[in-house]
Amino acid sequence: MGYFSNGTEGLDYEHRYCNRCIHGSKEGEGCHECPVLAAHFEFNSDQNSDENLNYILGLFIPIADDKISNEQCAMFITKDGREHNGMPVTQNQGADQEGSG
Repeated sequence: MGYFSNGTEGLDYEHRYCNRCIHGSKEGEGCHECPVLAAHFEFNSDQNSDENLNYILGLFIPIADDKISNEQCAMFITKDGREHNGMPVTQNQGADQEGSG
């Protein structure tokens, strides 16, 4: 499960991934349109007492092996469509993702 212990940690994650992702808002406007980030912010504290919620949120932003930090979001694709989870995105994959908005 992705877990943000405070607002600063959430903003750091936003800066590292969400601001560069096609699922985020327009450049410079934050990432509050992203359903993954919105779900994590909304249910962040509830996931500790709800195993199902913890599992679902963890599918999108998994906790790192160190059990402290968060991994890259499973839905992350750079705005230029060239990177998805560290792998290049082909022309067709990028087009599919942009059209599914």
